[in-house]
Amino acid sequence: MAKFTLGGKEFDTDNMSEEAKGHYQAIQVCEAKIMDYNAQISILQTARNAYGEKLLELMDKKNDDAGIESDGIPL
Repeated sequence: MAKFTLGGKEFDTDNMSEEAKGHYQAIQVCEAKIMDYNAQISILQTARNAYGEKLLELMDKKNDDAGIESDGIPL
């Protein structure tokens, strides 16, 4: 099948027991989920930043209309 490195050692999936293969597959599933979650976090952080920028713009406009100075909102 495939070779992989774990704990600084190289292994071949052809030489693994069924139990070990199950754990190897579980690690692969976990890695895929982690990558997916990291992509989702990146999307959400981008959206949060855009909402914050728009909110700041709206608040600055409101303050300008009311004659109030604003230092902004830290994101």
